[in-house]
Amino acid sequence: AELSTHDDSELFIDKGYHPDVANYVPTSVELNKYLNFLIVTGENMSGKSTLLRMIGCNLIRAMIGAPVAAQRMIFAPLEILTHINMESKLAEGESFYVASVKALHEKVADRIQKNKLTLVNIDELLKGTTSHAEQIAIEQAYTSWLAQRPGLKIMTTHNPELVTMVKEENLAGVVITHFDETHH
Repeated sequence: AELSTHDDSELFIDKGYHPDVANYVPTSVELNKYLNFLIVTGENMSGKSTLLRMIGCNLIRAMIGAPVAAQRMIFAPLEILTHINMESKLAEGESFYVASVKALHEKVADRIQKNKLTLVNIDELLKGTTSHAEQIAIEQAYTSWLAQRPGLKIMTTHNPELVTMVKEENLAGVVITHFDETHH
C-alpha cells in the first residue's frame, strides 16, 4: 500500500478492508477538515461496524509503520477514541446505560476537548439502553454536539430520525452514507 502522512486532521483510505475479515468488500473513506463527520446508516450485517474496525485497525497499523490493508492511505497521526462493543459492569453495580454514558464521557467528551487531532469511532450510540424515543433524543443531541468539535468523527446508526435531523440542521462537515447487505 502507498502511505503518506499529513499534519492536519485528514484520513483517506482507498479500497481498505479489515485484515481479519476473509470475505471483505473494499471500501474507500475520506475525512478531512471540511468533511469531518461520517454517519453510516444501514441494515444489520451490512458492514457498518466492520467499517469502524477497518478504519481504526488500519490507522493504528499505519501509525506504527506496519502494513495496512488498503491500496492507498493518507493519514495524520490521530488519537483514536472509540465507543464500540460496550458491556454492562454488573459486578460494579453499573447497568449497560450507565457504563455507556461514563465511557462516552471519559473516552470521548473529555479527550476530544484536549486534542483536536482525534478520530472518534462510535458504533450505535447507546443502543438498547433506553426507550427508542430517549435514544433518538440522546443521539441527536450528541451528534449536534460532536459535529461542533474538532477532529474526525465516524458514527453508525439505525435511526432514520437522526438522518432527518442532520439534514434539517444542515450540520457543517457531516456526510451521511448508507450500507446495505449487498453494496457498500
